[in-house]
Parts: sequence; structure tokens; C-alpha cells
Amino acid sequence: MIKIVPLTVLALAATATLTAPGAHAATTRAGELINCQQVEVELPNLFARQCDTSAWGPLAEFVVNDRSTRKLYQCEEGWAEGSLWVRGQNCRELPTGQA
Repeated sequence: MIKIVPLTVLALAATATLTAPGAHAATTRAGELINCQQVEVELPNLFARQCDTSAWGPLAEFVVNDRSTRKLYQCEEGWAEGSLWVRGQNCRELPTGQA
């Protein structure tokens, strides 16, 4: 029995196999500010929820604003799942007023 697969499915499968893990370009601009309602910090890492970003995927050189404490954290890299959550790595707290 021959199975007919739509071309769009084949194109997506080919694209997925050509992209190596970790080869994604960052979805943020350097210095981009992401405001979040809940931020859990264990420097040099952080995990934030309810954020104002539509980014989905890898992040690079971004700043997270903890709305509840008004603290800012600059992170070298991370990952975002849209407004659901943001994970930052190699982060440091910024002095107030340095976004």
C-alpha cells in the first residue's frame, strides 16, 4: 500500500532534519527588556513567569525586570516560551537604573 503525504509535511520534515540542535538564532535584540510578574533567582540563573514577550526559543544578551521587586537582571543567554516563561543563564543583577 502506498501512502500519500502532503508536500508541506515533507518540507517541514526536511527543514527539521537540516537544523542542528542549538543552531537557532537568538530571538531577542541585544539589551532587550523583558518584564515578568514572577522571577525566581538563583544567580547566575533565573526562571521567570508571566512575561511580556512573544519570543519563542533562544535568547541572547537580554534584561529581565522583576515587576514585583523592581530588580533588573542581565543575562547572557536563555530560552523563552512566549509569555509563559523565560529562563536566563549567566545572569547578574544590575544596579538600579541600568536597563
